[in-house]
Amino acid sequence: MNSLIVYNPIYFTGLENLKDFDAWRAMYRVTNAITAPYIDRTSVIQFPIKTFIPNSCIMPDYVEGFSMSYLDCALEQASSIYQESEQDGSPVYVFWSGGIDSSMVLTAFIMCRGMDYAQKNLKVVMTPESVIENPTMYYKFILPNLEIISGEHIDSMWEKNKIIVTGELNDQLIGSDIMRDFISFKGTKETFTPWQESEIERYYHQHKKMPVQHAEIWAKILSACVKSGPCPIIDYWDFYWYITFACKWMYVGHRLLVYADPRTITYKNYSDFEKYHRSFYSSINFQKWSMSNPDKKHQGTWETHKWYPRKIVSDFMQDTNYLKKNKNGSLWKLAISKFRANAIDQNLNFIEHINTTEWYESNNSFKEI
Repeated sequence: MNSLIVYNPIYFTGLENLKDFDAWRAMYRVTNAITAPYIDRTSVIQFPIKTFIPNSCIMPDYVEGFSMSYLDCALEQASSIYQESEQDGSPVYVFWSGGIDSSMVLTAFIMCRGMDYAQKNLKVVMTPESVIENPTMYYKFILPNLEIISGEHIDSMWEKNKIIVTGELNDQLIGSDIMRDFISFKGTKETFTPWQESEIERYYHQHKKMPVQHAEIWAKILSACVKSGPCPIIDYWDFYWYITFACKWMYVGHRLLVYADPRTITYKNYSDFEKYHRSFYSSINFQKWSMSNPDKKHQGTWETHKWYPRKIVSDFMQDTNYLKKNKNGSLWKLAISKFRANAIDQNLNFIEHINTTEWYESNNSFKEI
């Protein structure tokens, strides 16, 4: 039996008579992101679904005082992808939603080797909504210089004739929308105080309306994961950044593949996926930067979330208004497809019909509590 690299938890039902399975399901009954399953790439938490962690997704070691800046990491990643493109003869297709993450990706590629090089080697996959999200980048840099590919059919682009680059995993480096929700529960000032397991439990029970017994279980399990983290994790922002970094990395790194049409994919195995696809922010050095630079992720409020990449993009575009841009979820604008797999296994088999019993993992952390 293979294991899964990504799956949609709302279709994994039918075993709620098992206490461990029912407790695991509790998270997806109360959160907005019901389609975003946790898979702990550090293997501290064992969830009740059989999953597989590729070597490329295992968390790297923490390096205290890591010297590279965020921009250094971005330019290094852009240069590395360009080199692979040259060696393979495959052009780079950047999925640009117009959001902060994908705009930072384009900025890095242009800064890395200049616009003349980008014109010859870079294509921008986008939709009309991308223009609304960042009109300055579109009219000043993309429209006059770069080849544009319609993003209406990204489901059929997964072929071995291009390197697809997405703006995925920057949320996992810096922190995702769960921060905004937790701040609405705890308050801005209190969010940046030392975290306590009891407050994590209260958040799930009182704010998310999870049954108290399930809130207690989830608080214990997530706290154990955080306590095992290799880097300092002090406040509640750090807490949920680390949970996102450890437990949502797998899903986010593969979620656009879920929208691919399996009839058109020419990847033969997971190695092909790694070769012809990049989540831009997945590099080892980006991850080391994230673990070593909590002060670069915000300036004490949700509104200053992602201020660092926002400042880089703003300076590049010479558009100071961009500094005021809110962080908006824009992935859905590119995720337009007639097909959505309910799970994908380690051999890139797309699974539409789920038999939960086949994928149930009885040796899991929820049984121990």
